[in-house]
Amino acid sequence: YISNRDNWSHILLFILFVGYFLMMLAGGYNDVYGGIHLGQMQQWGAISKYLCIDRCEFWRLISYSFVHVSIWHLAVNLVLFALFVYFYSGLLRSWLLWIVFICTSIAVGLMFILLYPHEMLLGASGGIMGLYGYRIGKGIDTLIDDIKKRPKKKKKTKTIFYLRICQERKICF
Repeated sequence: YISNRDNWSHILLFILFVGYFLMMLAGGYNDVYGGIHLGQMQQWGAISKYLCIDRCEFWRLISYSFVHVSIWHLAVNLVLFALFVYFYSGLLRSWLLWIVFICTSIAVGLMFILLYPHEMLLGASGGIMGLYGYRIGKGIDTLIDDIKKRPKKKKKTKTIFYLRICQERKICF
């Protein structure tokens, strides 16, 4: 278990999500409740094949995670992140949270570009689900290690097995 003083990254990431959305509002993004304006999403860092690969704007592989379409989109991502922090904050070091979040965000962005080259991606869902996936993988790994460390039961000999059969059938020698 990790102490509370190592949880600074959870709070910082939460602040970055909200702060980036507030910057978008201050910078002229005017549809808080859900209208998608592709030009504004491109301006703020959404990812697409054209923008990332063709124009060599590789910074979009990370920036798209902080761009949200609406206050509702942001709220859902914040709730998912808050649930992750609530359940797993003591099990993941700050630097590891950042590494997993950034790496899974980049991986999701690359897969999105490959699978949907004419679409645009934005939001933190990919990185947040990557955090959940990491914890699930670590949980499975720990479970497998625990199973391997359990003491093995002694195998019963064949004579005991035969004696039990004889007793059940009431055959005495």
